[in-house]
Amino acid sequence: MVAVNPGCIKFQNFIIFDRPSANSSTVTAIFVRYIALILLSVVIFSCNENRAKANSESTDTSAIKKDSALNNASIDSDSHVGAFLYVWSIDYEKKTKTRNPDFSNDLLNVDSVIKGLNQLYPEIQMSKIGLFHDTLFSEIKDSEYLTERIGTYGAEAYIADVVINLTAIKKINFVKIQFEAGSHLSPGVWDKRDFDNYKELE
Repeated sequence: MVAVNPGCIKFQNFIIFDRPSANSSTVTAIFVRYIALILLSVVIFSCNENRAKANSESTDTSAIKKDSALNNASIDSDSHVGAFLYVWSIDYEKKTKTRNPDFSNDLLNVDSVIKGLNQLYPEIQMSKIGLFHDTLFSEIKDSEYLTERIGTYGAEAYIADVVINLTAIKKINFVKIQFEAGSHLSPGVWDKRDFDNYKELE
């Protein structure tokens, strides 16, 4: 056995290599690969996080736009006031009701229908108090126009419009409206069945 070079041993004609000694270039190469792997992992994680955030923001934006569409439906006051927000067009004299072709069932909720009625009757602003069982409680804070200025006929036509439209909402059978009594109308509770005699037109 004769020592030949550092790191190897010679047995006659055979050379057996011992474990090579680490040099600076090998260590540097391993270190560079390790750093590159860490950087790649950080980049992939960052991309995934940004994609998730973008999807979340997109979902939030869609929800906001949808909510905005429900609460701020475009109204053409010159041609069809409240076109999207009332369910039935009422003819009080003929006792008929015609379904609004522009109305979307997505808008069939108390807040939207009240908004539509307030647009149809800008001088009479109704607000919701709350729901209790099958009764909707509401109020008109300034009822002077309703009770003093449009006569009994106009006041009753308004009530028909309000009750028929609000009771189109599932599970609402009664509408209680609170306001200051006047010459032509007093506060009360109106039953959906009070207007069963209205004929539906195509």
